[in-house]
Amino acid sequence: MRHSDVVYNLVGRDYETKNYSYTDLHATAAGDIARIAREEGVDRLVHVSHINADVNSSSALYRVRPPPAGTSTEPLVGQC
Repeated sequence: MRHSDVVYNLVGRDYETKNYSYTDLHATAAGDIARIAREEGVDRLVHVSHINADVNSSSALYRVRPPPAGTSTEPLVGQC
């Protein structure tokens, strides 16, 4: 990411694997990407998600929520 002006996060998956849960991919990894972009001085992060998250959904995929306020993604909000 170093020397990039913009980083796009398009990572997503609609099934879990033995190595990655929905939370690992859609919440933890998204936070890691945002943190690394910030550390590398990236001016803009564009995160695109196809998930219409709902904590009350019957689907485990749609119950995944974004990281809570105060996590590594928050410092980038509003800087785009």
